[in-house]
Formats: sequence, structure tokens, C-alpha cells
Amino acid sequence: MNDVIGGARVGRVRSVWEGYMYVRPPAVERGARVRLLLLAAGSEEGMHGPVLDGVPLTSAGRPVGVPGLMPFTARVVEFRAENAGAWPLYCAVTDHIAAGMRSRIIVGA
Repeated sequence: MNDVIGGARVGRVRSVWEGYMYVRPPAVERGARVRLLLLAAGSEEGMHGPVLDGVPLTSAGRPVGVPGLMPFTARVVEFRAENAGAWPLYCAVTDHIAAGMRSRIIVGA
């Protein structure tokens, strides 16, 4: 069975966060310093562009908008959970969004 993503027929495509196809959104306390380990796996065409809307990320102490990840690489990003709310976390690659590679981080009040 094949899926159609972006008009192209592809093999079974599944996108995961933390090893699960559907992830219960992580919750963090307001004011907490949060560190995320981003890991990309897949084919040589599997570039990832993780985005956390509304939250400024840093990597190695420097601001980073979209930390690009090539296949089989990892990157650590950090942020301070200052604004309460449910912040979307997703991969900015269109095919990955269509395949469901998205979640959110909930920052408590």
C-alpha cells in the first residue's frame, strides 16, 4: 500500500516523535529551562527543520531559528519556558507536516 504526499506516490510513510507515532504533549513548568535532544533518522533525503513556535531556541549558547538536521545527526537546543500556553512543535518540511510530524509543548501558568 502506498501513500500520496504532496502529489507524489511514496511508500508507507510514518513520522515519529520520541519513538512514538502519537505523542502525549510534554508539559513543563513556567520559568523552567528546557533542553531538547533533536535526532534525525531516515534516508539521505530526510532533512528535518524542527520549529517550536513562540519560543526562542538556542544551540551552543547562540540563538537559532530553525535548527536544520541532516539524516543521522543530533542537536541539542534549549529554551526557557517563559510564556504559558500550548506551543506547536513540528518539522517545517512540508511532507513531514503532511505525514503528521507535529506535537506541542505545554507550558504551565
